[in-house]
Amino acid sequence: MSDFTPPKWMRTWFRTATPLAIWDAAFLLLRPYTYSGHFLGDTVYKAYNDLYVVMDTSYSRAVYEAGGALNGYVTSVALSQYITDIPLQILALRLWSSSDPACVAQGSLVALVSQFAVFVRTGLFIGSDVLGGFQSTKNGAHWMKLLYYGTNGAWLVSSAMIVAHFYPKFAEHLRKTLPKRKD
Repeated sequence: MSDFTPPKWMRTWFRTATPLAIWDAAFLLLRPYTYSGHFLGDTVYKAYNDLYVVMDTSYSRAVYEAGGALNGYVTSVALSQYITDIPLQILALRLWSSSDPACVAQGSLVALVSQFAVFVRTGLFIGSDVLGGFQSTKNGAHWMKLLYYGTNGAWLVSSAMIVAHFYPKFAEHLRKTLPKRKD
C-alpha cells in the first residue's frame, strides 16, 4: 500500500489555513458588523478594513449594501468555506493524528477532495476578477494587488500541490487493489 502520510508542511498549512479561512469567511457572513464603525470592524477586522477591503472591492461596504451578483458571489464563497473547506480540513487533521494507517489514508482522501474544491473555488475567485476587467481590485495600489494575488495565489498553489501529492498515490493504490476489468 502507498504511504498516505502527509508531509509536515501539509499539516502546517492546514493548521494555518483553517483558522484564516474561518476568519475570512466570518468577515463576509457577519457583515455589516465587520465594517468600520462596528465593534468587530474596529477591533478584530480593523486591519482587514484598512487594507484588504480597500483593495478588494468585492468585500466592500458599497458592494454589500448594493446587493447584487458580486455580493452574492462573495457570500457564496464564504458559505462554501464553512460547508466544505473548514470541516473537511479539520477532519483531515483529526484523521491524520491517528496511529491507524487506514485513518491516515482516509484523512488524505478527505484532504484531496477538500483541496480540489479549494483549488476550483480560488481559481474562480481570481478568474472572476481577471475576466471582470479587474473590477474588484481596480482601487488597489500595485503592492496591494500583489498582496491580493499573493494570498489567493498561495491558496491556489498549495491546494494544487496537495492534490498533485495525493492523487497519484490513490490512483496507484486503486490500480493495484481493484480487480482487473474484463471486457
